[in-house]
Amino acid sequence: MNATFLRFKRGLLTVNIVKSLLLGLSLGLAVGGGLLLLTNYEIISLSQIYILPIAIGVLLLAGVGTYFLIRGSDKRTAAGLDKRYSLEERVQTMLQYKDEQGAIYELQRKDAEEALSAAKTASFTLKGLWIYVLSFVLGAAVLTSGIIFKPAPPPPPPEIEVPFSLSEIQIKAIEGLITYVEGSEMSSPYRENTARHLSVVLGELKAATTTKMRDEAVTRANNAILQEIDDSSTGLEIINALGSSFDPTVLAFARALNFYDWTAGNEWDSYTNAITKFRGSLSAALSEEEAAGEGACELQAARLKQLLTSSASTAASALQKSGINASDAFYIAAESYLSYLPEDGSEARGIALLAEIVGELGYDKSEERLDLLFAALNNPTFTALEADYNNVYVGEYAIVRVCTLLGVSIPRFERPIINRDPEEDSGGGAGSESSGGGGIGVGTVYGSNDIVLDPMTGEFVEYGTILDDYFYLDAKPKIDGGAYTEEEKKALEKYYDILYNGFDNKGDTNNE
Repeated sequence: MNATFLRFKRGLLTVNIVKSLLLGLSLGLAVGGGLLLLTNYEIISLSQIYILPIAIGVLLLAGVGTYFLIRGSDKRTAAGLDKRYSLEERVQTMLQYKDEQGAIYELQRKDAEEALSAAKTASFTLKGLWIYVLSFVLGAAVLTSGIIFKPAPPPPPPEIEVPFSLSEIQIKAIEGLITYVEGSEMSSPYRENTARHLSVVLGELKAATTTKMRDEAVTRANNAILQEIDDSSTGLEIINALGSSFDPTVLAFARALNFYDWTAGNEWDSYTNAITKFRGSLSAALSEEEAAGEGACELQAARLKQLLTSSASTAASALQKSGINASDAFYIAAESYLSYLPEDGSEARGIALLAEIVGELGYDKSEERLDLLFAALNNPTFTALEADYNNVYVGEYAIVRVCTLLGVSIPRFERPIINRDPEEDSGGGAGSESSGGGGIGVGTVYGSNDIVLDPMTGEFVEYGTILDDYFYLDAKPKIDGGAYTEEEKKALEKYYDILYNGFDNKGDTNNE
């Protein structure tokens, strides 16, 4: 077949494919855009997740259908060339007698090829392409309209201003709370700052006339007090740094420092229970077979050395990563367990120092040195932890009390994140980043969760809320102030322990 004719045919095939694709896209885009417009204005009820499959289906059907409609046969192409370039049926004749042999046929084919060679391929193959391009532009415009044009959202309902006025009972309760904070054991200047924030919010609440003004005032006060809590306590950062370890001993150390788990009224007991578990983790047990074998003492000492070395290294690294200044009281209390070296000549040694001489001392004497270490650091550590505990507790209690008095949502308080102990099956050591209302030391589980009438506010609240007021605004200040004998103190602490936590599993109600 004539090479020039084949060139026209290939060009026409390419253009027909482009035309089919353009028309398919045009209809697919137009249908997709139209359906978007109809669904945007809720003229039809069609989920928009179906629009894309429908548009793709239209694109394929239109594209394939168009191709089969516009594709031309060789005869049709030849007729088009003759008409387009006024070739007087030369191409049709060439195509009709393409298989014939003879001089006359050769001359005819040569004449047709010379005539075609002078014609431009583009002027024939691109004829009408602009229509398909225009249709594609229109389809794209419809889709763009479907994406852009959407009905204006309905105006929000008018905000209803709920009237608010601070009652005299609430005023007296907040004034009492300010007095409590001023006389609390929270460190200065955080104590004075917290009391000042409460005084400011009291003034704002007296001037508030709507619940919106009330909520905004309480939120500002809460944020300010939370900042005082954060500035006054470094315990959270240190506990989190230690708690991120997967070393069981370091995890026990983190829990020993975690004053957030202390029970109100039983802070010392909570601390000693946790520190005792930490002390118990610093031992190297042998199996019965190992204990009966030769070199058991050396083996046990070697294991203790390895345990102390590894734990001390992990804890030291965690303390450095906490970012807390080494002169901070909480940091010093924690770091002392690693590098304690008494000035009075005592044999107590920090864990890291003791690890270096375990081989010389032997297992039993090394354990005795550990006992001396914990005995020496017991009270100083509690004092350091108690300072942070008081700072956090007083601040959080002030927030909880104000929110409870006014019926405002209590913000979530930050809590340590402590990894699960690999040696525990229950995973009970997992911590959470934040905790709901209730405040540090108050806990969320009481002996009862009944809803009772609060005589201060005239509102029905949880039993634990009123219990907090009786203990922290009345009983605890008197206990700390020496208003009771030691025997009376013990009885009161036991009494409030039962009120907070209920009886134990055995139902024991005997006083200690």
